[in-house]
Amino acid sequence: MNFFSSPFRVGLLVTERCGAGCAHCWFNCILDAGMTVTRHDAEYYIDAVVKLPSVKWISFTGGEPMLFPKLVEELIAYASGYGLKTELVTNCVWAETIDQTTEILSKLRDVGLV
Repeated sequence: MNFFSSPFRVGLLVTERCGAGCAHCWFNCILDAGMTVTRHDAEYYIDAVVKLPSVKWISFTGGEPMLFPKLVEELIAYASGYGLKTELVTNCVWAETIDQTTEILSKLRDVGLV
């Protein structure tokens, strides 16, 4: 079996925008430029992914996807509705206080973030 013919995880790039400017990032992201996926397009990609029986996980990534928290929440719920396990790749710049962080992560967990 060819490893590349049966992926178990896919990444969905939510946005190229980010304010962190990490040296290792290949997007060379900046906060006020770059594309952001529409909900319609993202759902189209998720619909396509679930047709691949080997895919069990979807990673929401960027840039910094949590620049668009409502979109991330909606997409996690959508993917979870198909039974996909979800994960979020974030630099956590949005996690300013313990209470705020707990509230946001609880909301994401409730819609399906693993």
